[in-house]
Amino acid sequence: MRACACLNAADLDESVPALFRALHQALVGSRGAAVTLCIFEGDKLRGGGVGNVTLRSEGATVAALLTPGIVGGPRNAVVREFTAQLTQGVRLALFSDGLAADFDLALVRKLDLAAACAAAFARSSRAHDDATLLMAEVVATAAPG
Repeated sequence: MRACACLNAADLDESVPALFRALHQALVGSRGAAVTLCIFEGDKLRGGGVGNVTLRSEGATVAALLTPGIVGGPRNAVVREFTAQLTQGVRLALFSDGLAADFDLALVRKLDLAAACAAAFARSSRAHDDATLLMAEVVATAAPG
């Protein structure tokens, strides 16, 4: 809840490292969290991450270098902001270490998002760990006006 309240109050035009500093302050004294932020701005993506989370893309190069650590933990991790250009049809998958690191997004590319998530869990989830997966696909939007 602290992280949600922090982000709800944040100015998302701030730099990703600034957003992570605010999140770190909000989570100090808690268990902390692994966090990856993805901010979509038209056809651009910017973000950063701390903790054991993986970001994969199919159809675009997203050079996300995520930082080890815990947001709100004893050390304020140095976050590296990444940016990427997105086009229609690009698919992104953000997942925790409960899915095997060798999860291949290309194997579920032709499935709709719900079926792709189900297939990813069936193929790559680890019986001894919980898992979180978020998949998104870039779609064209109507021009304003």
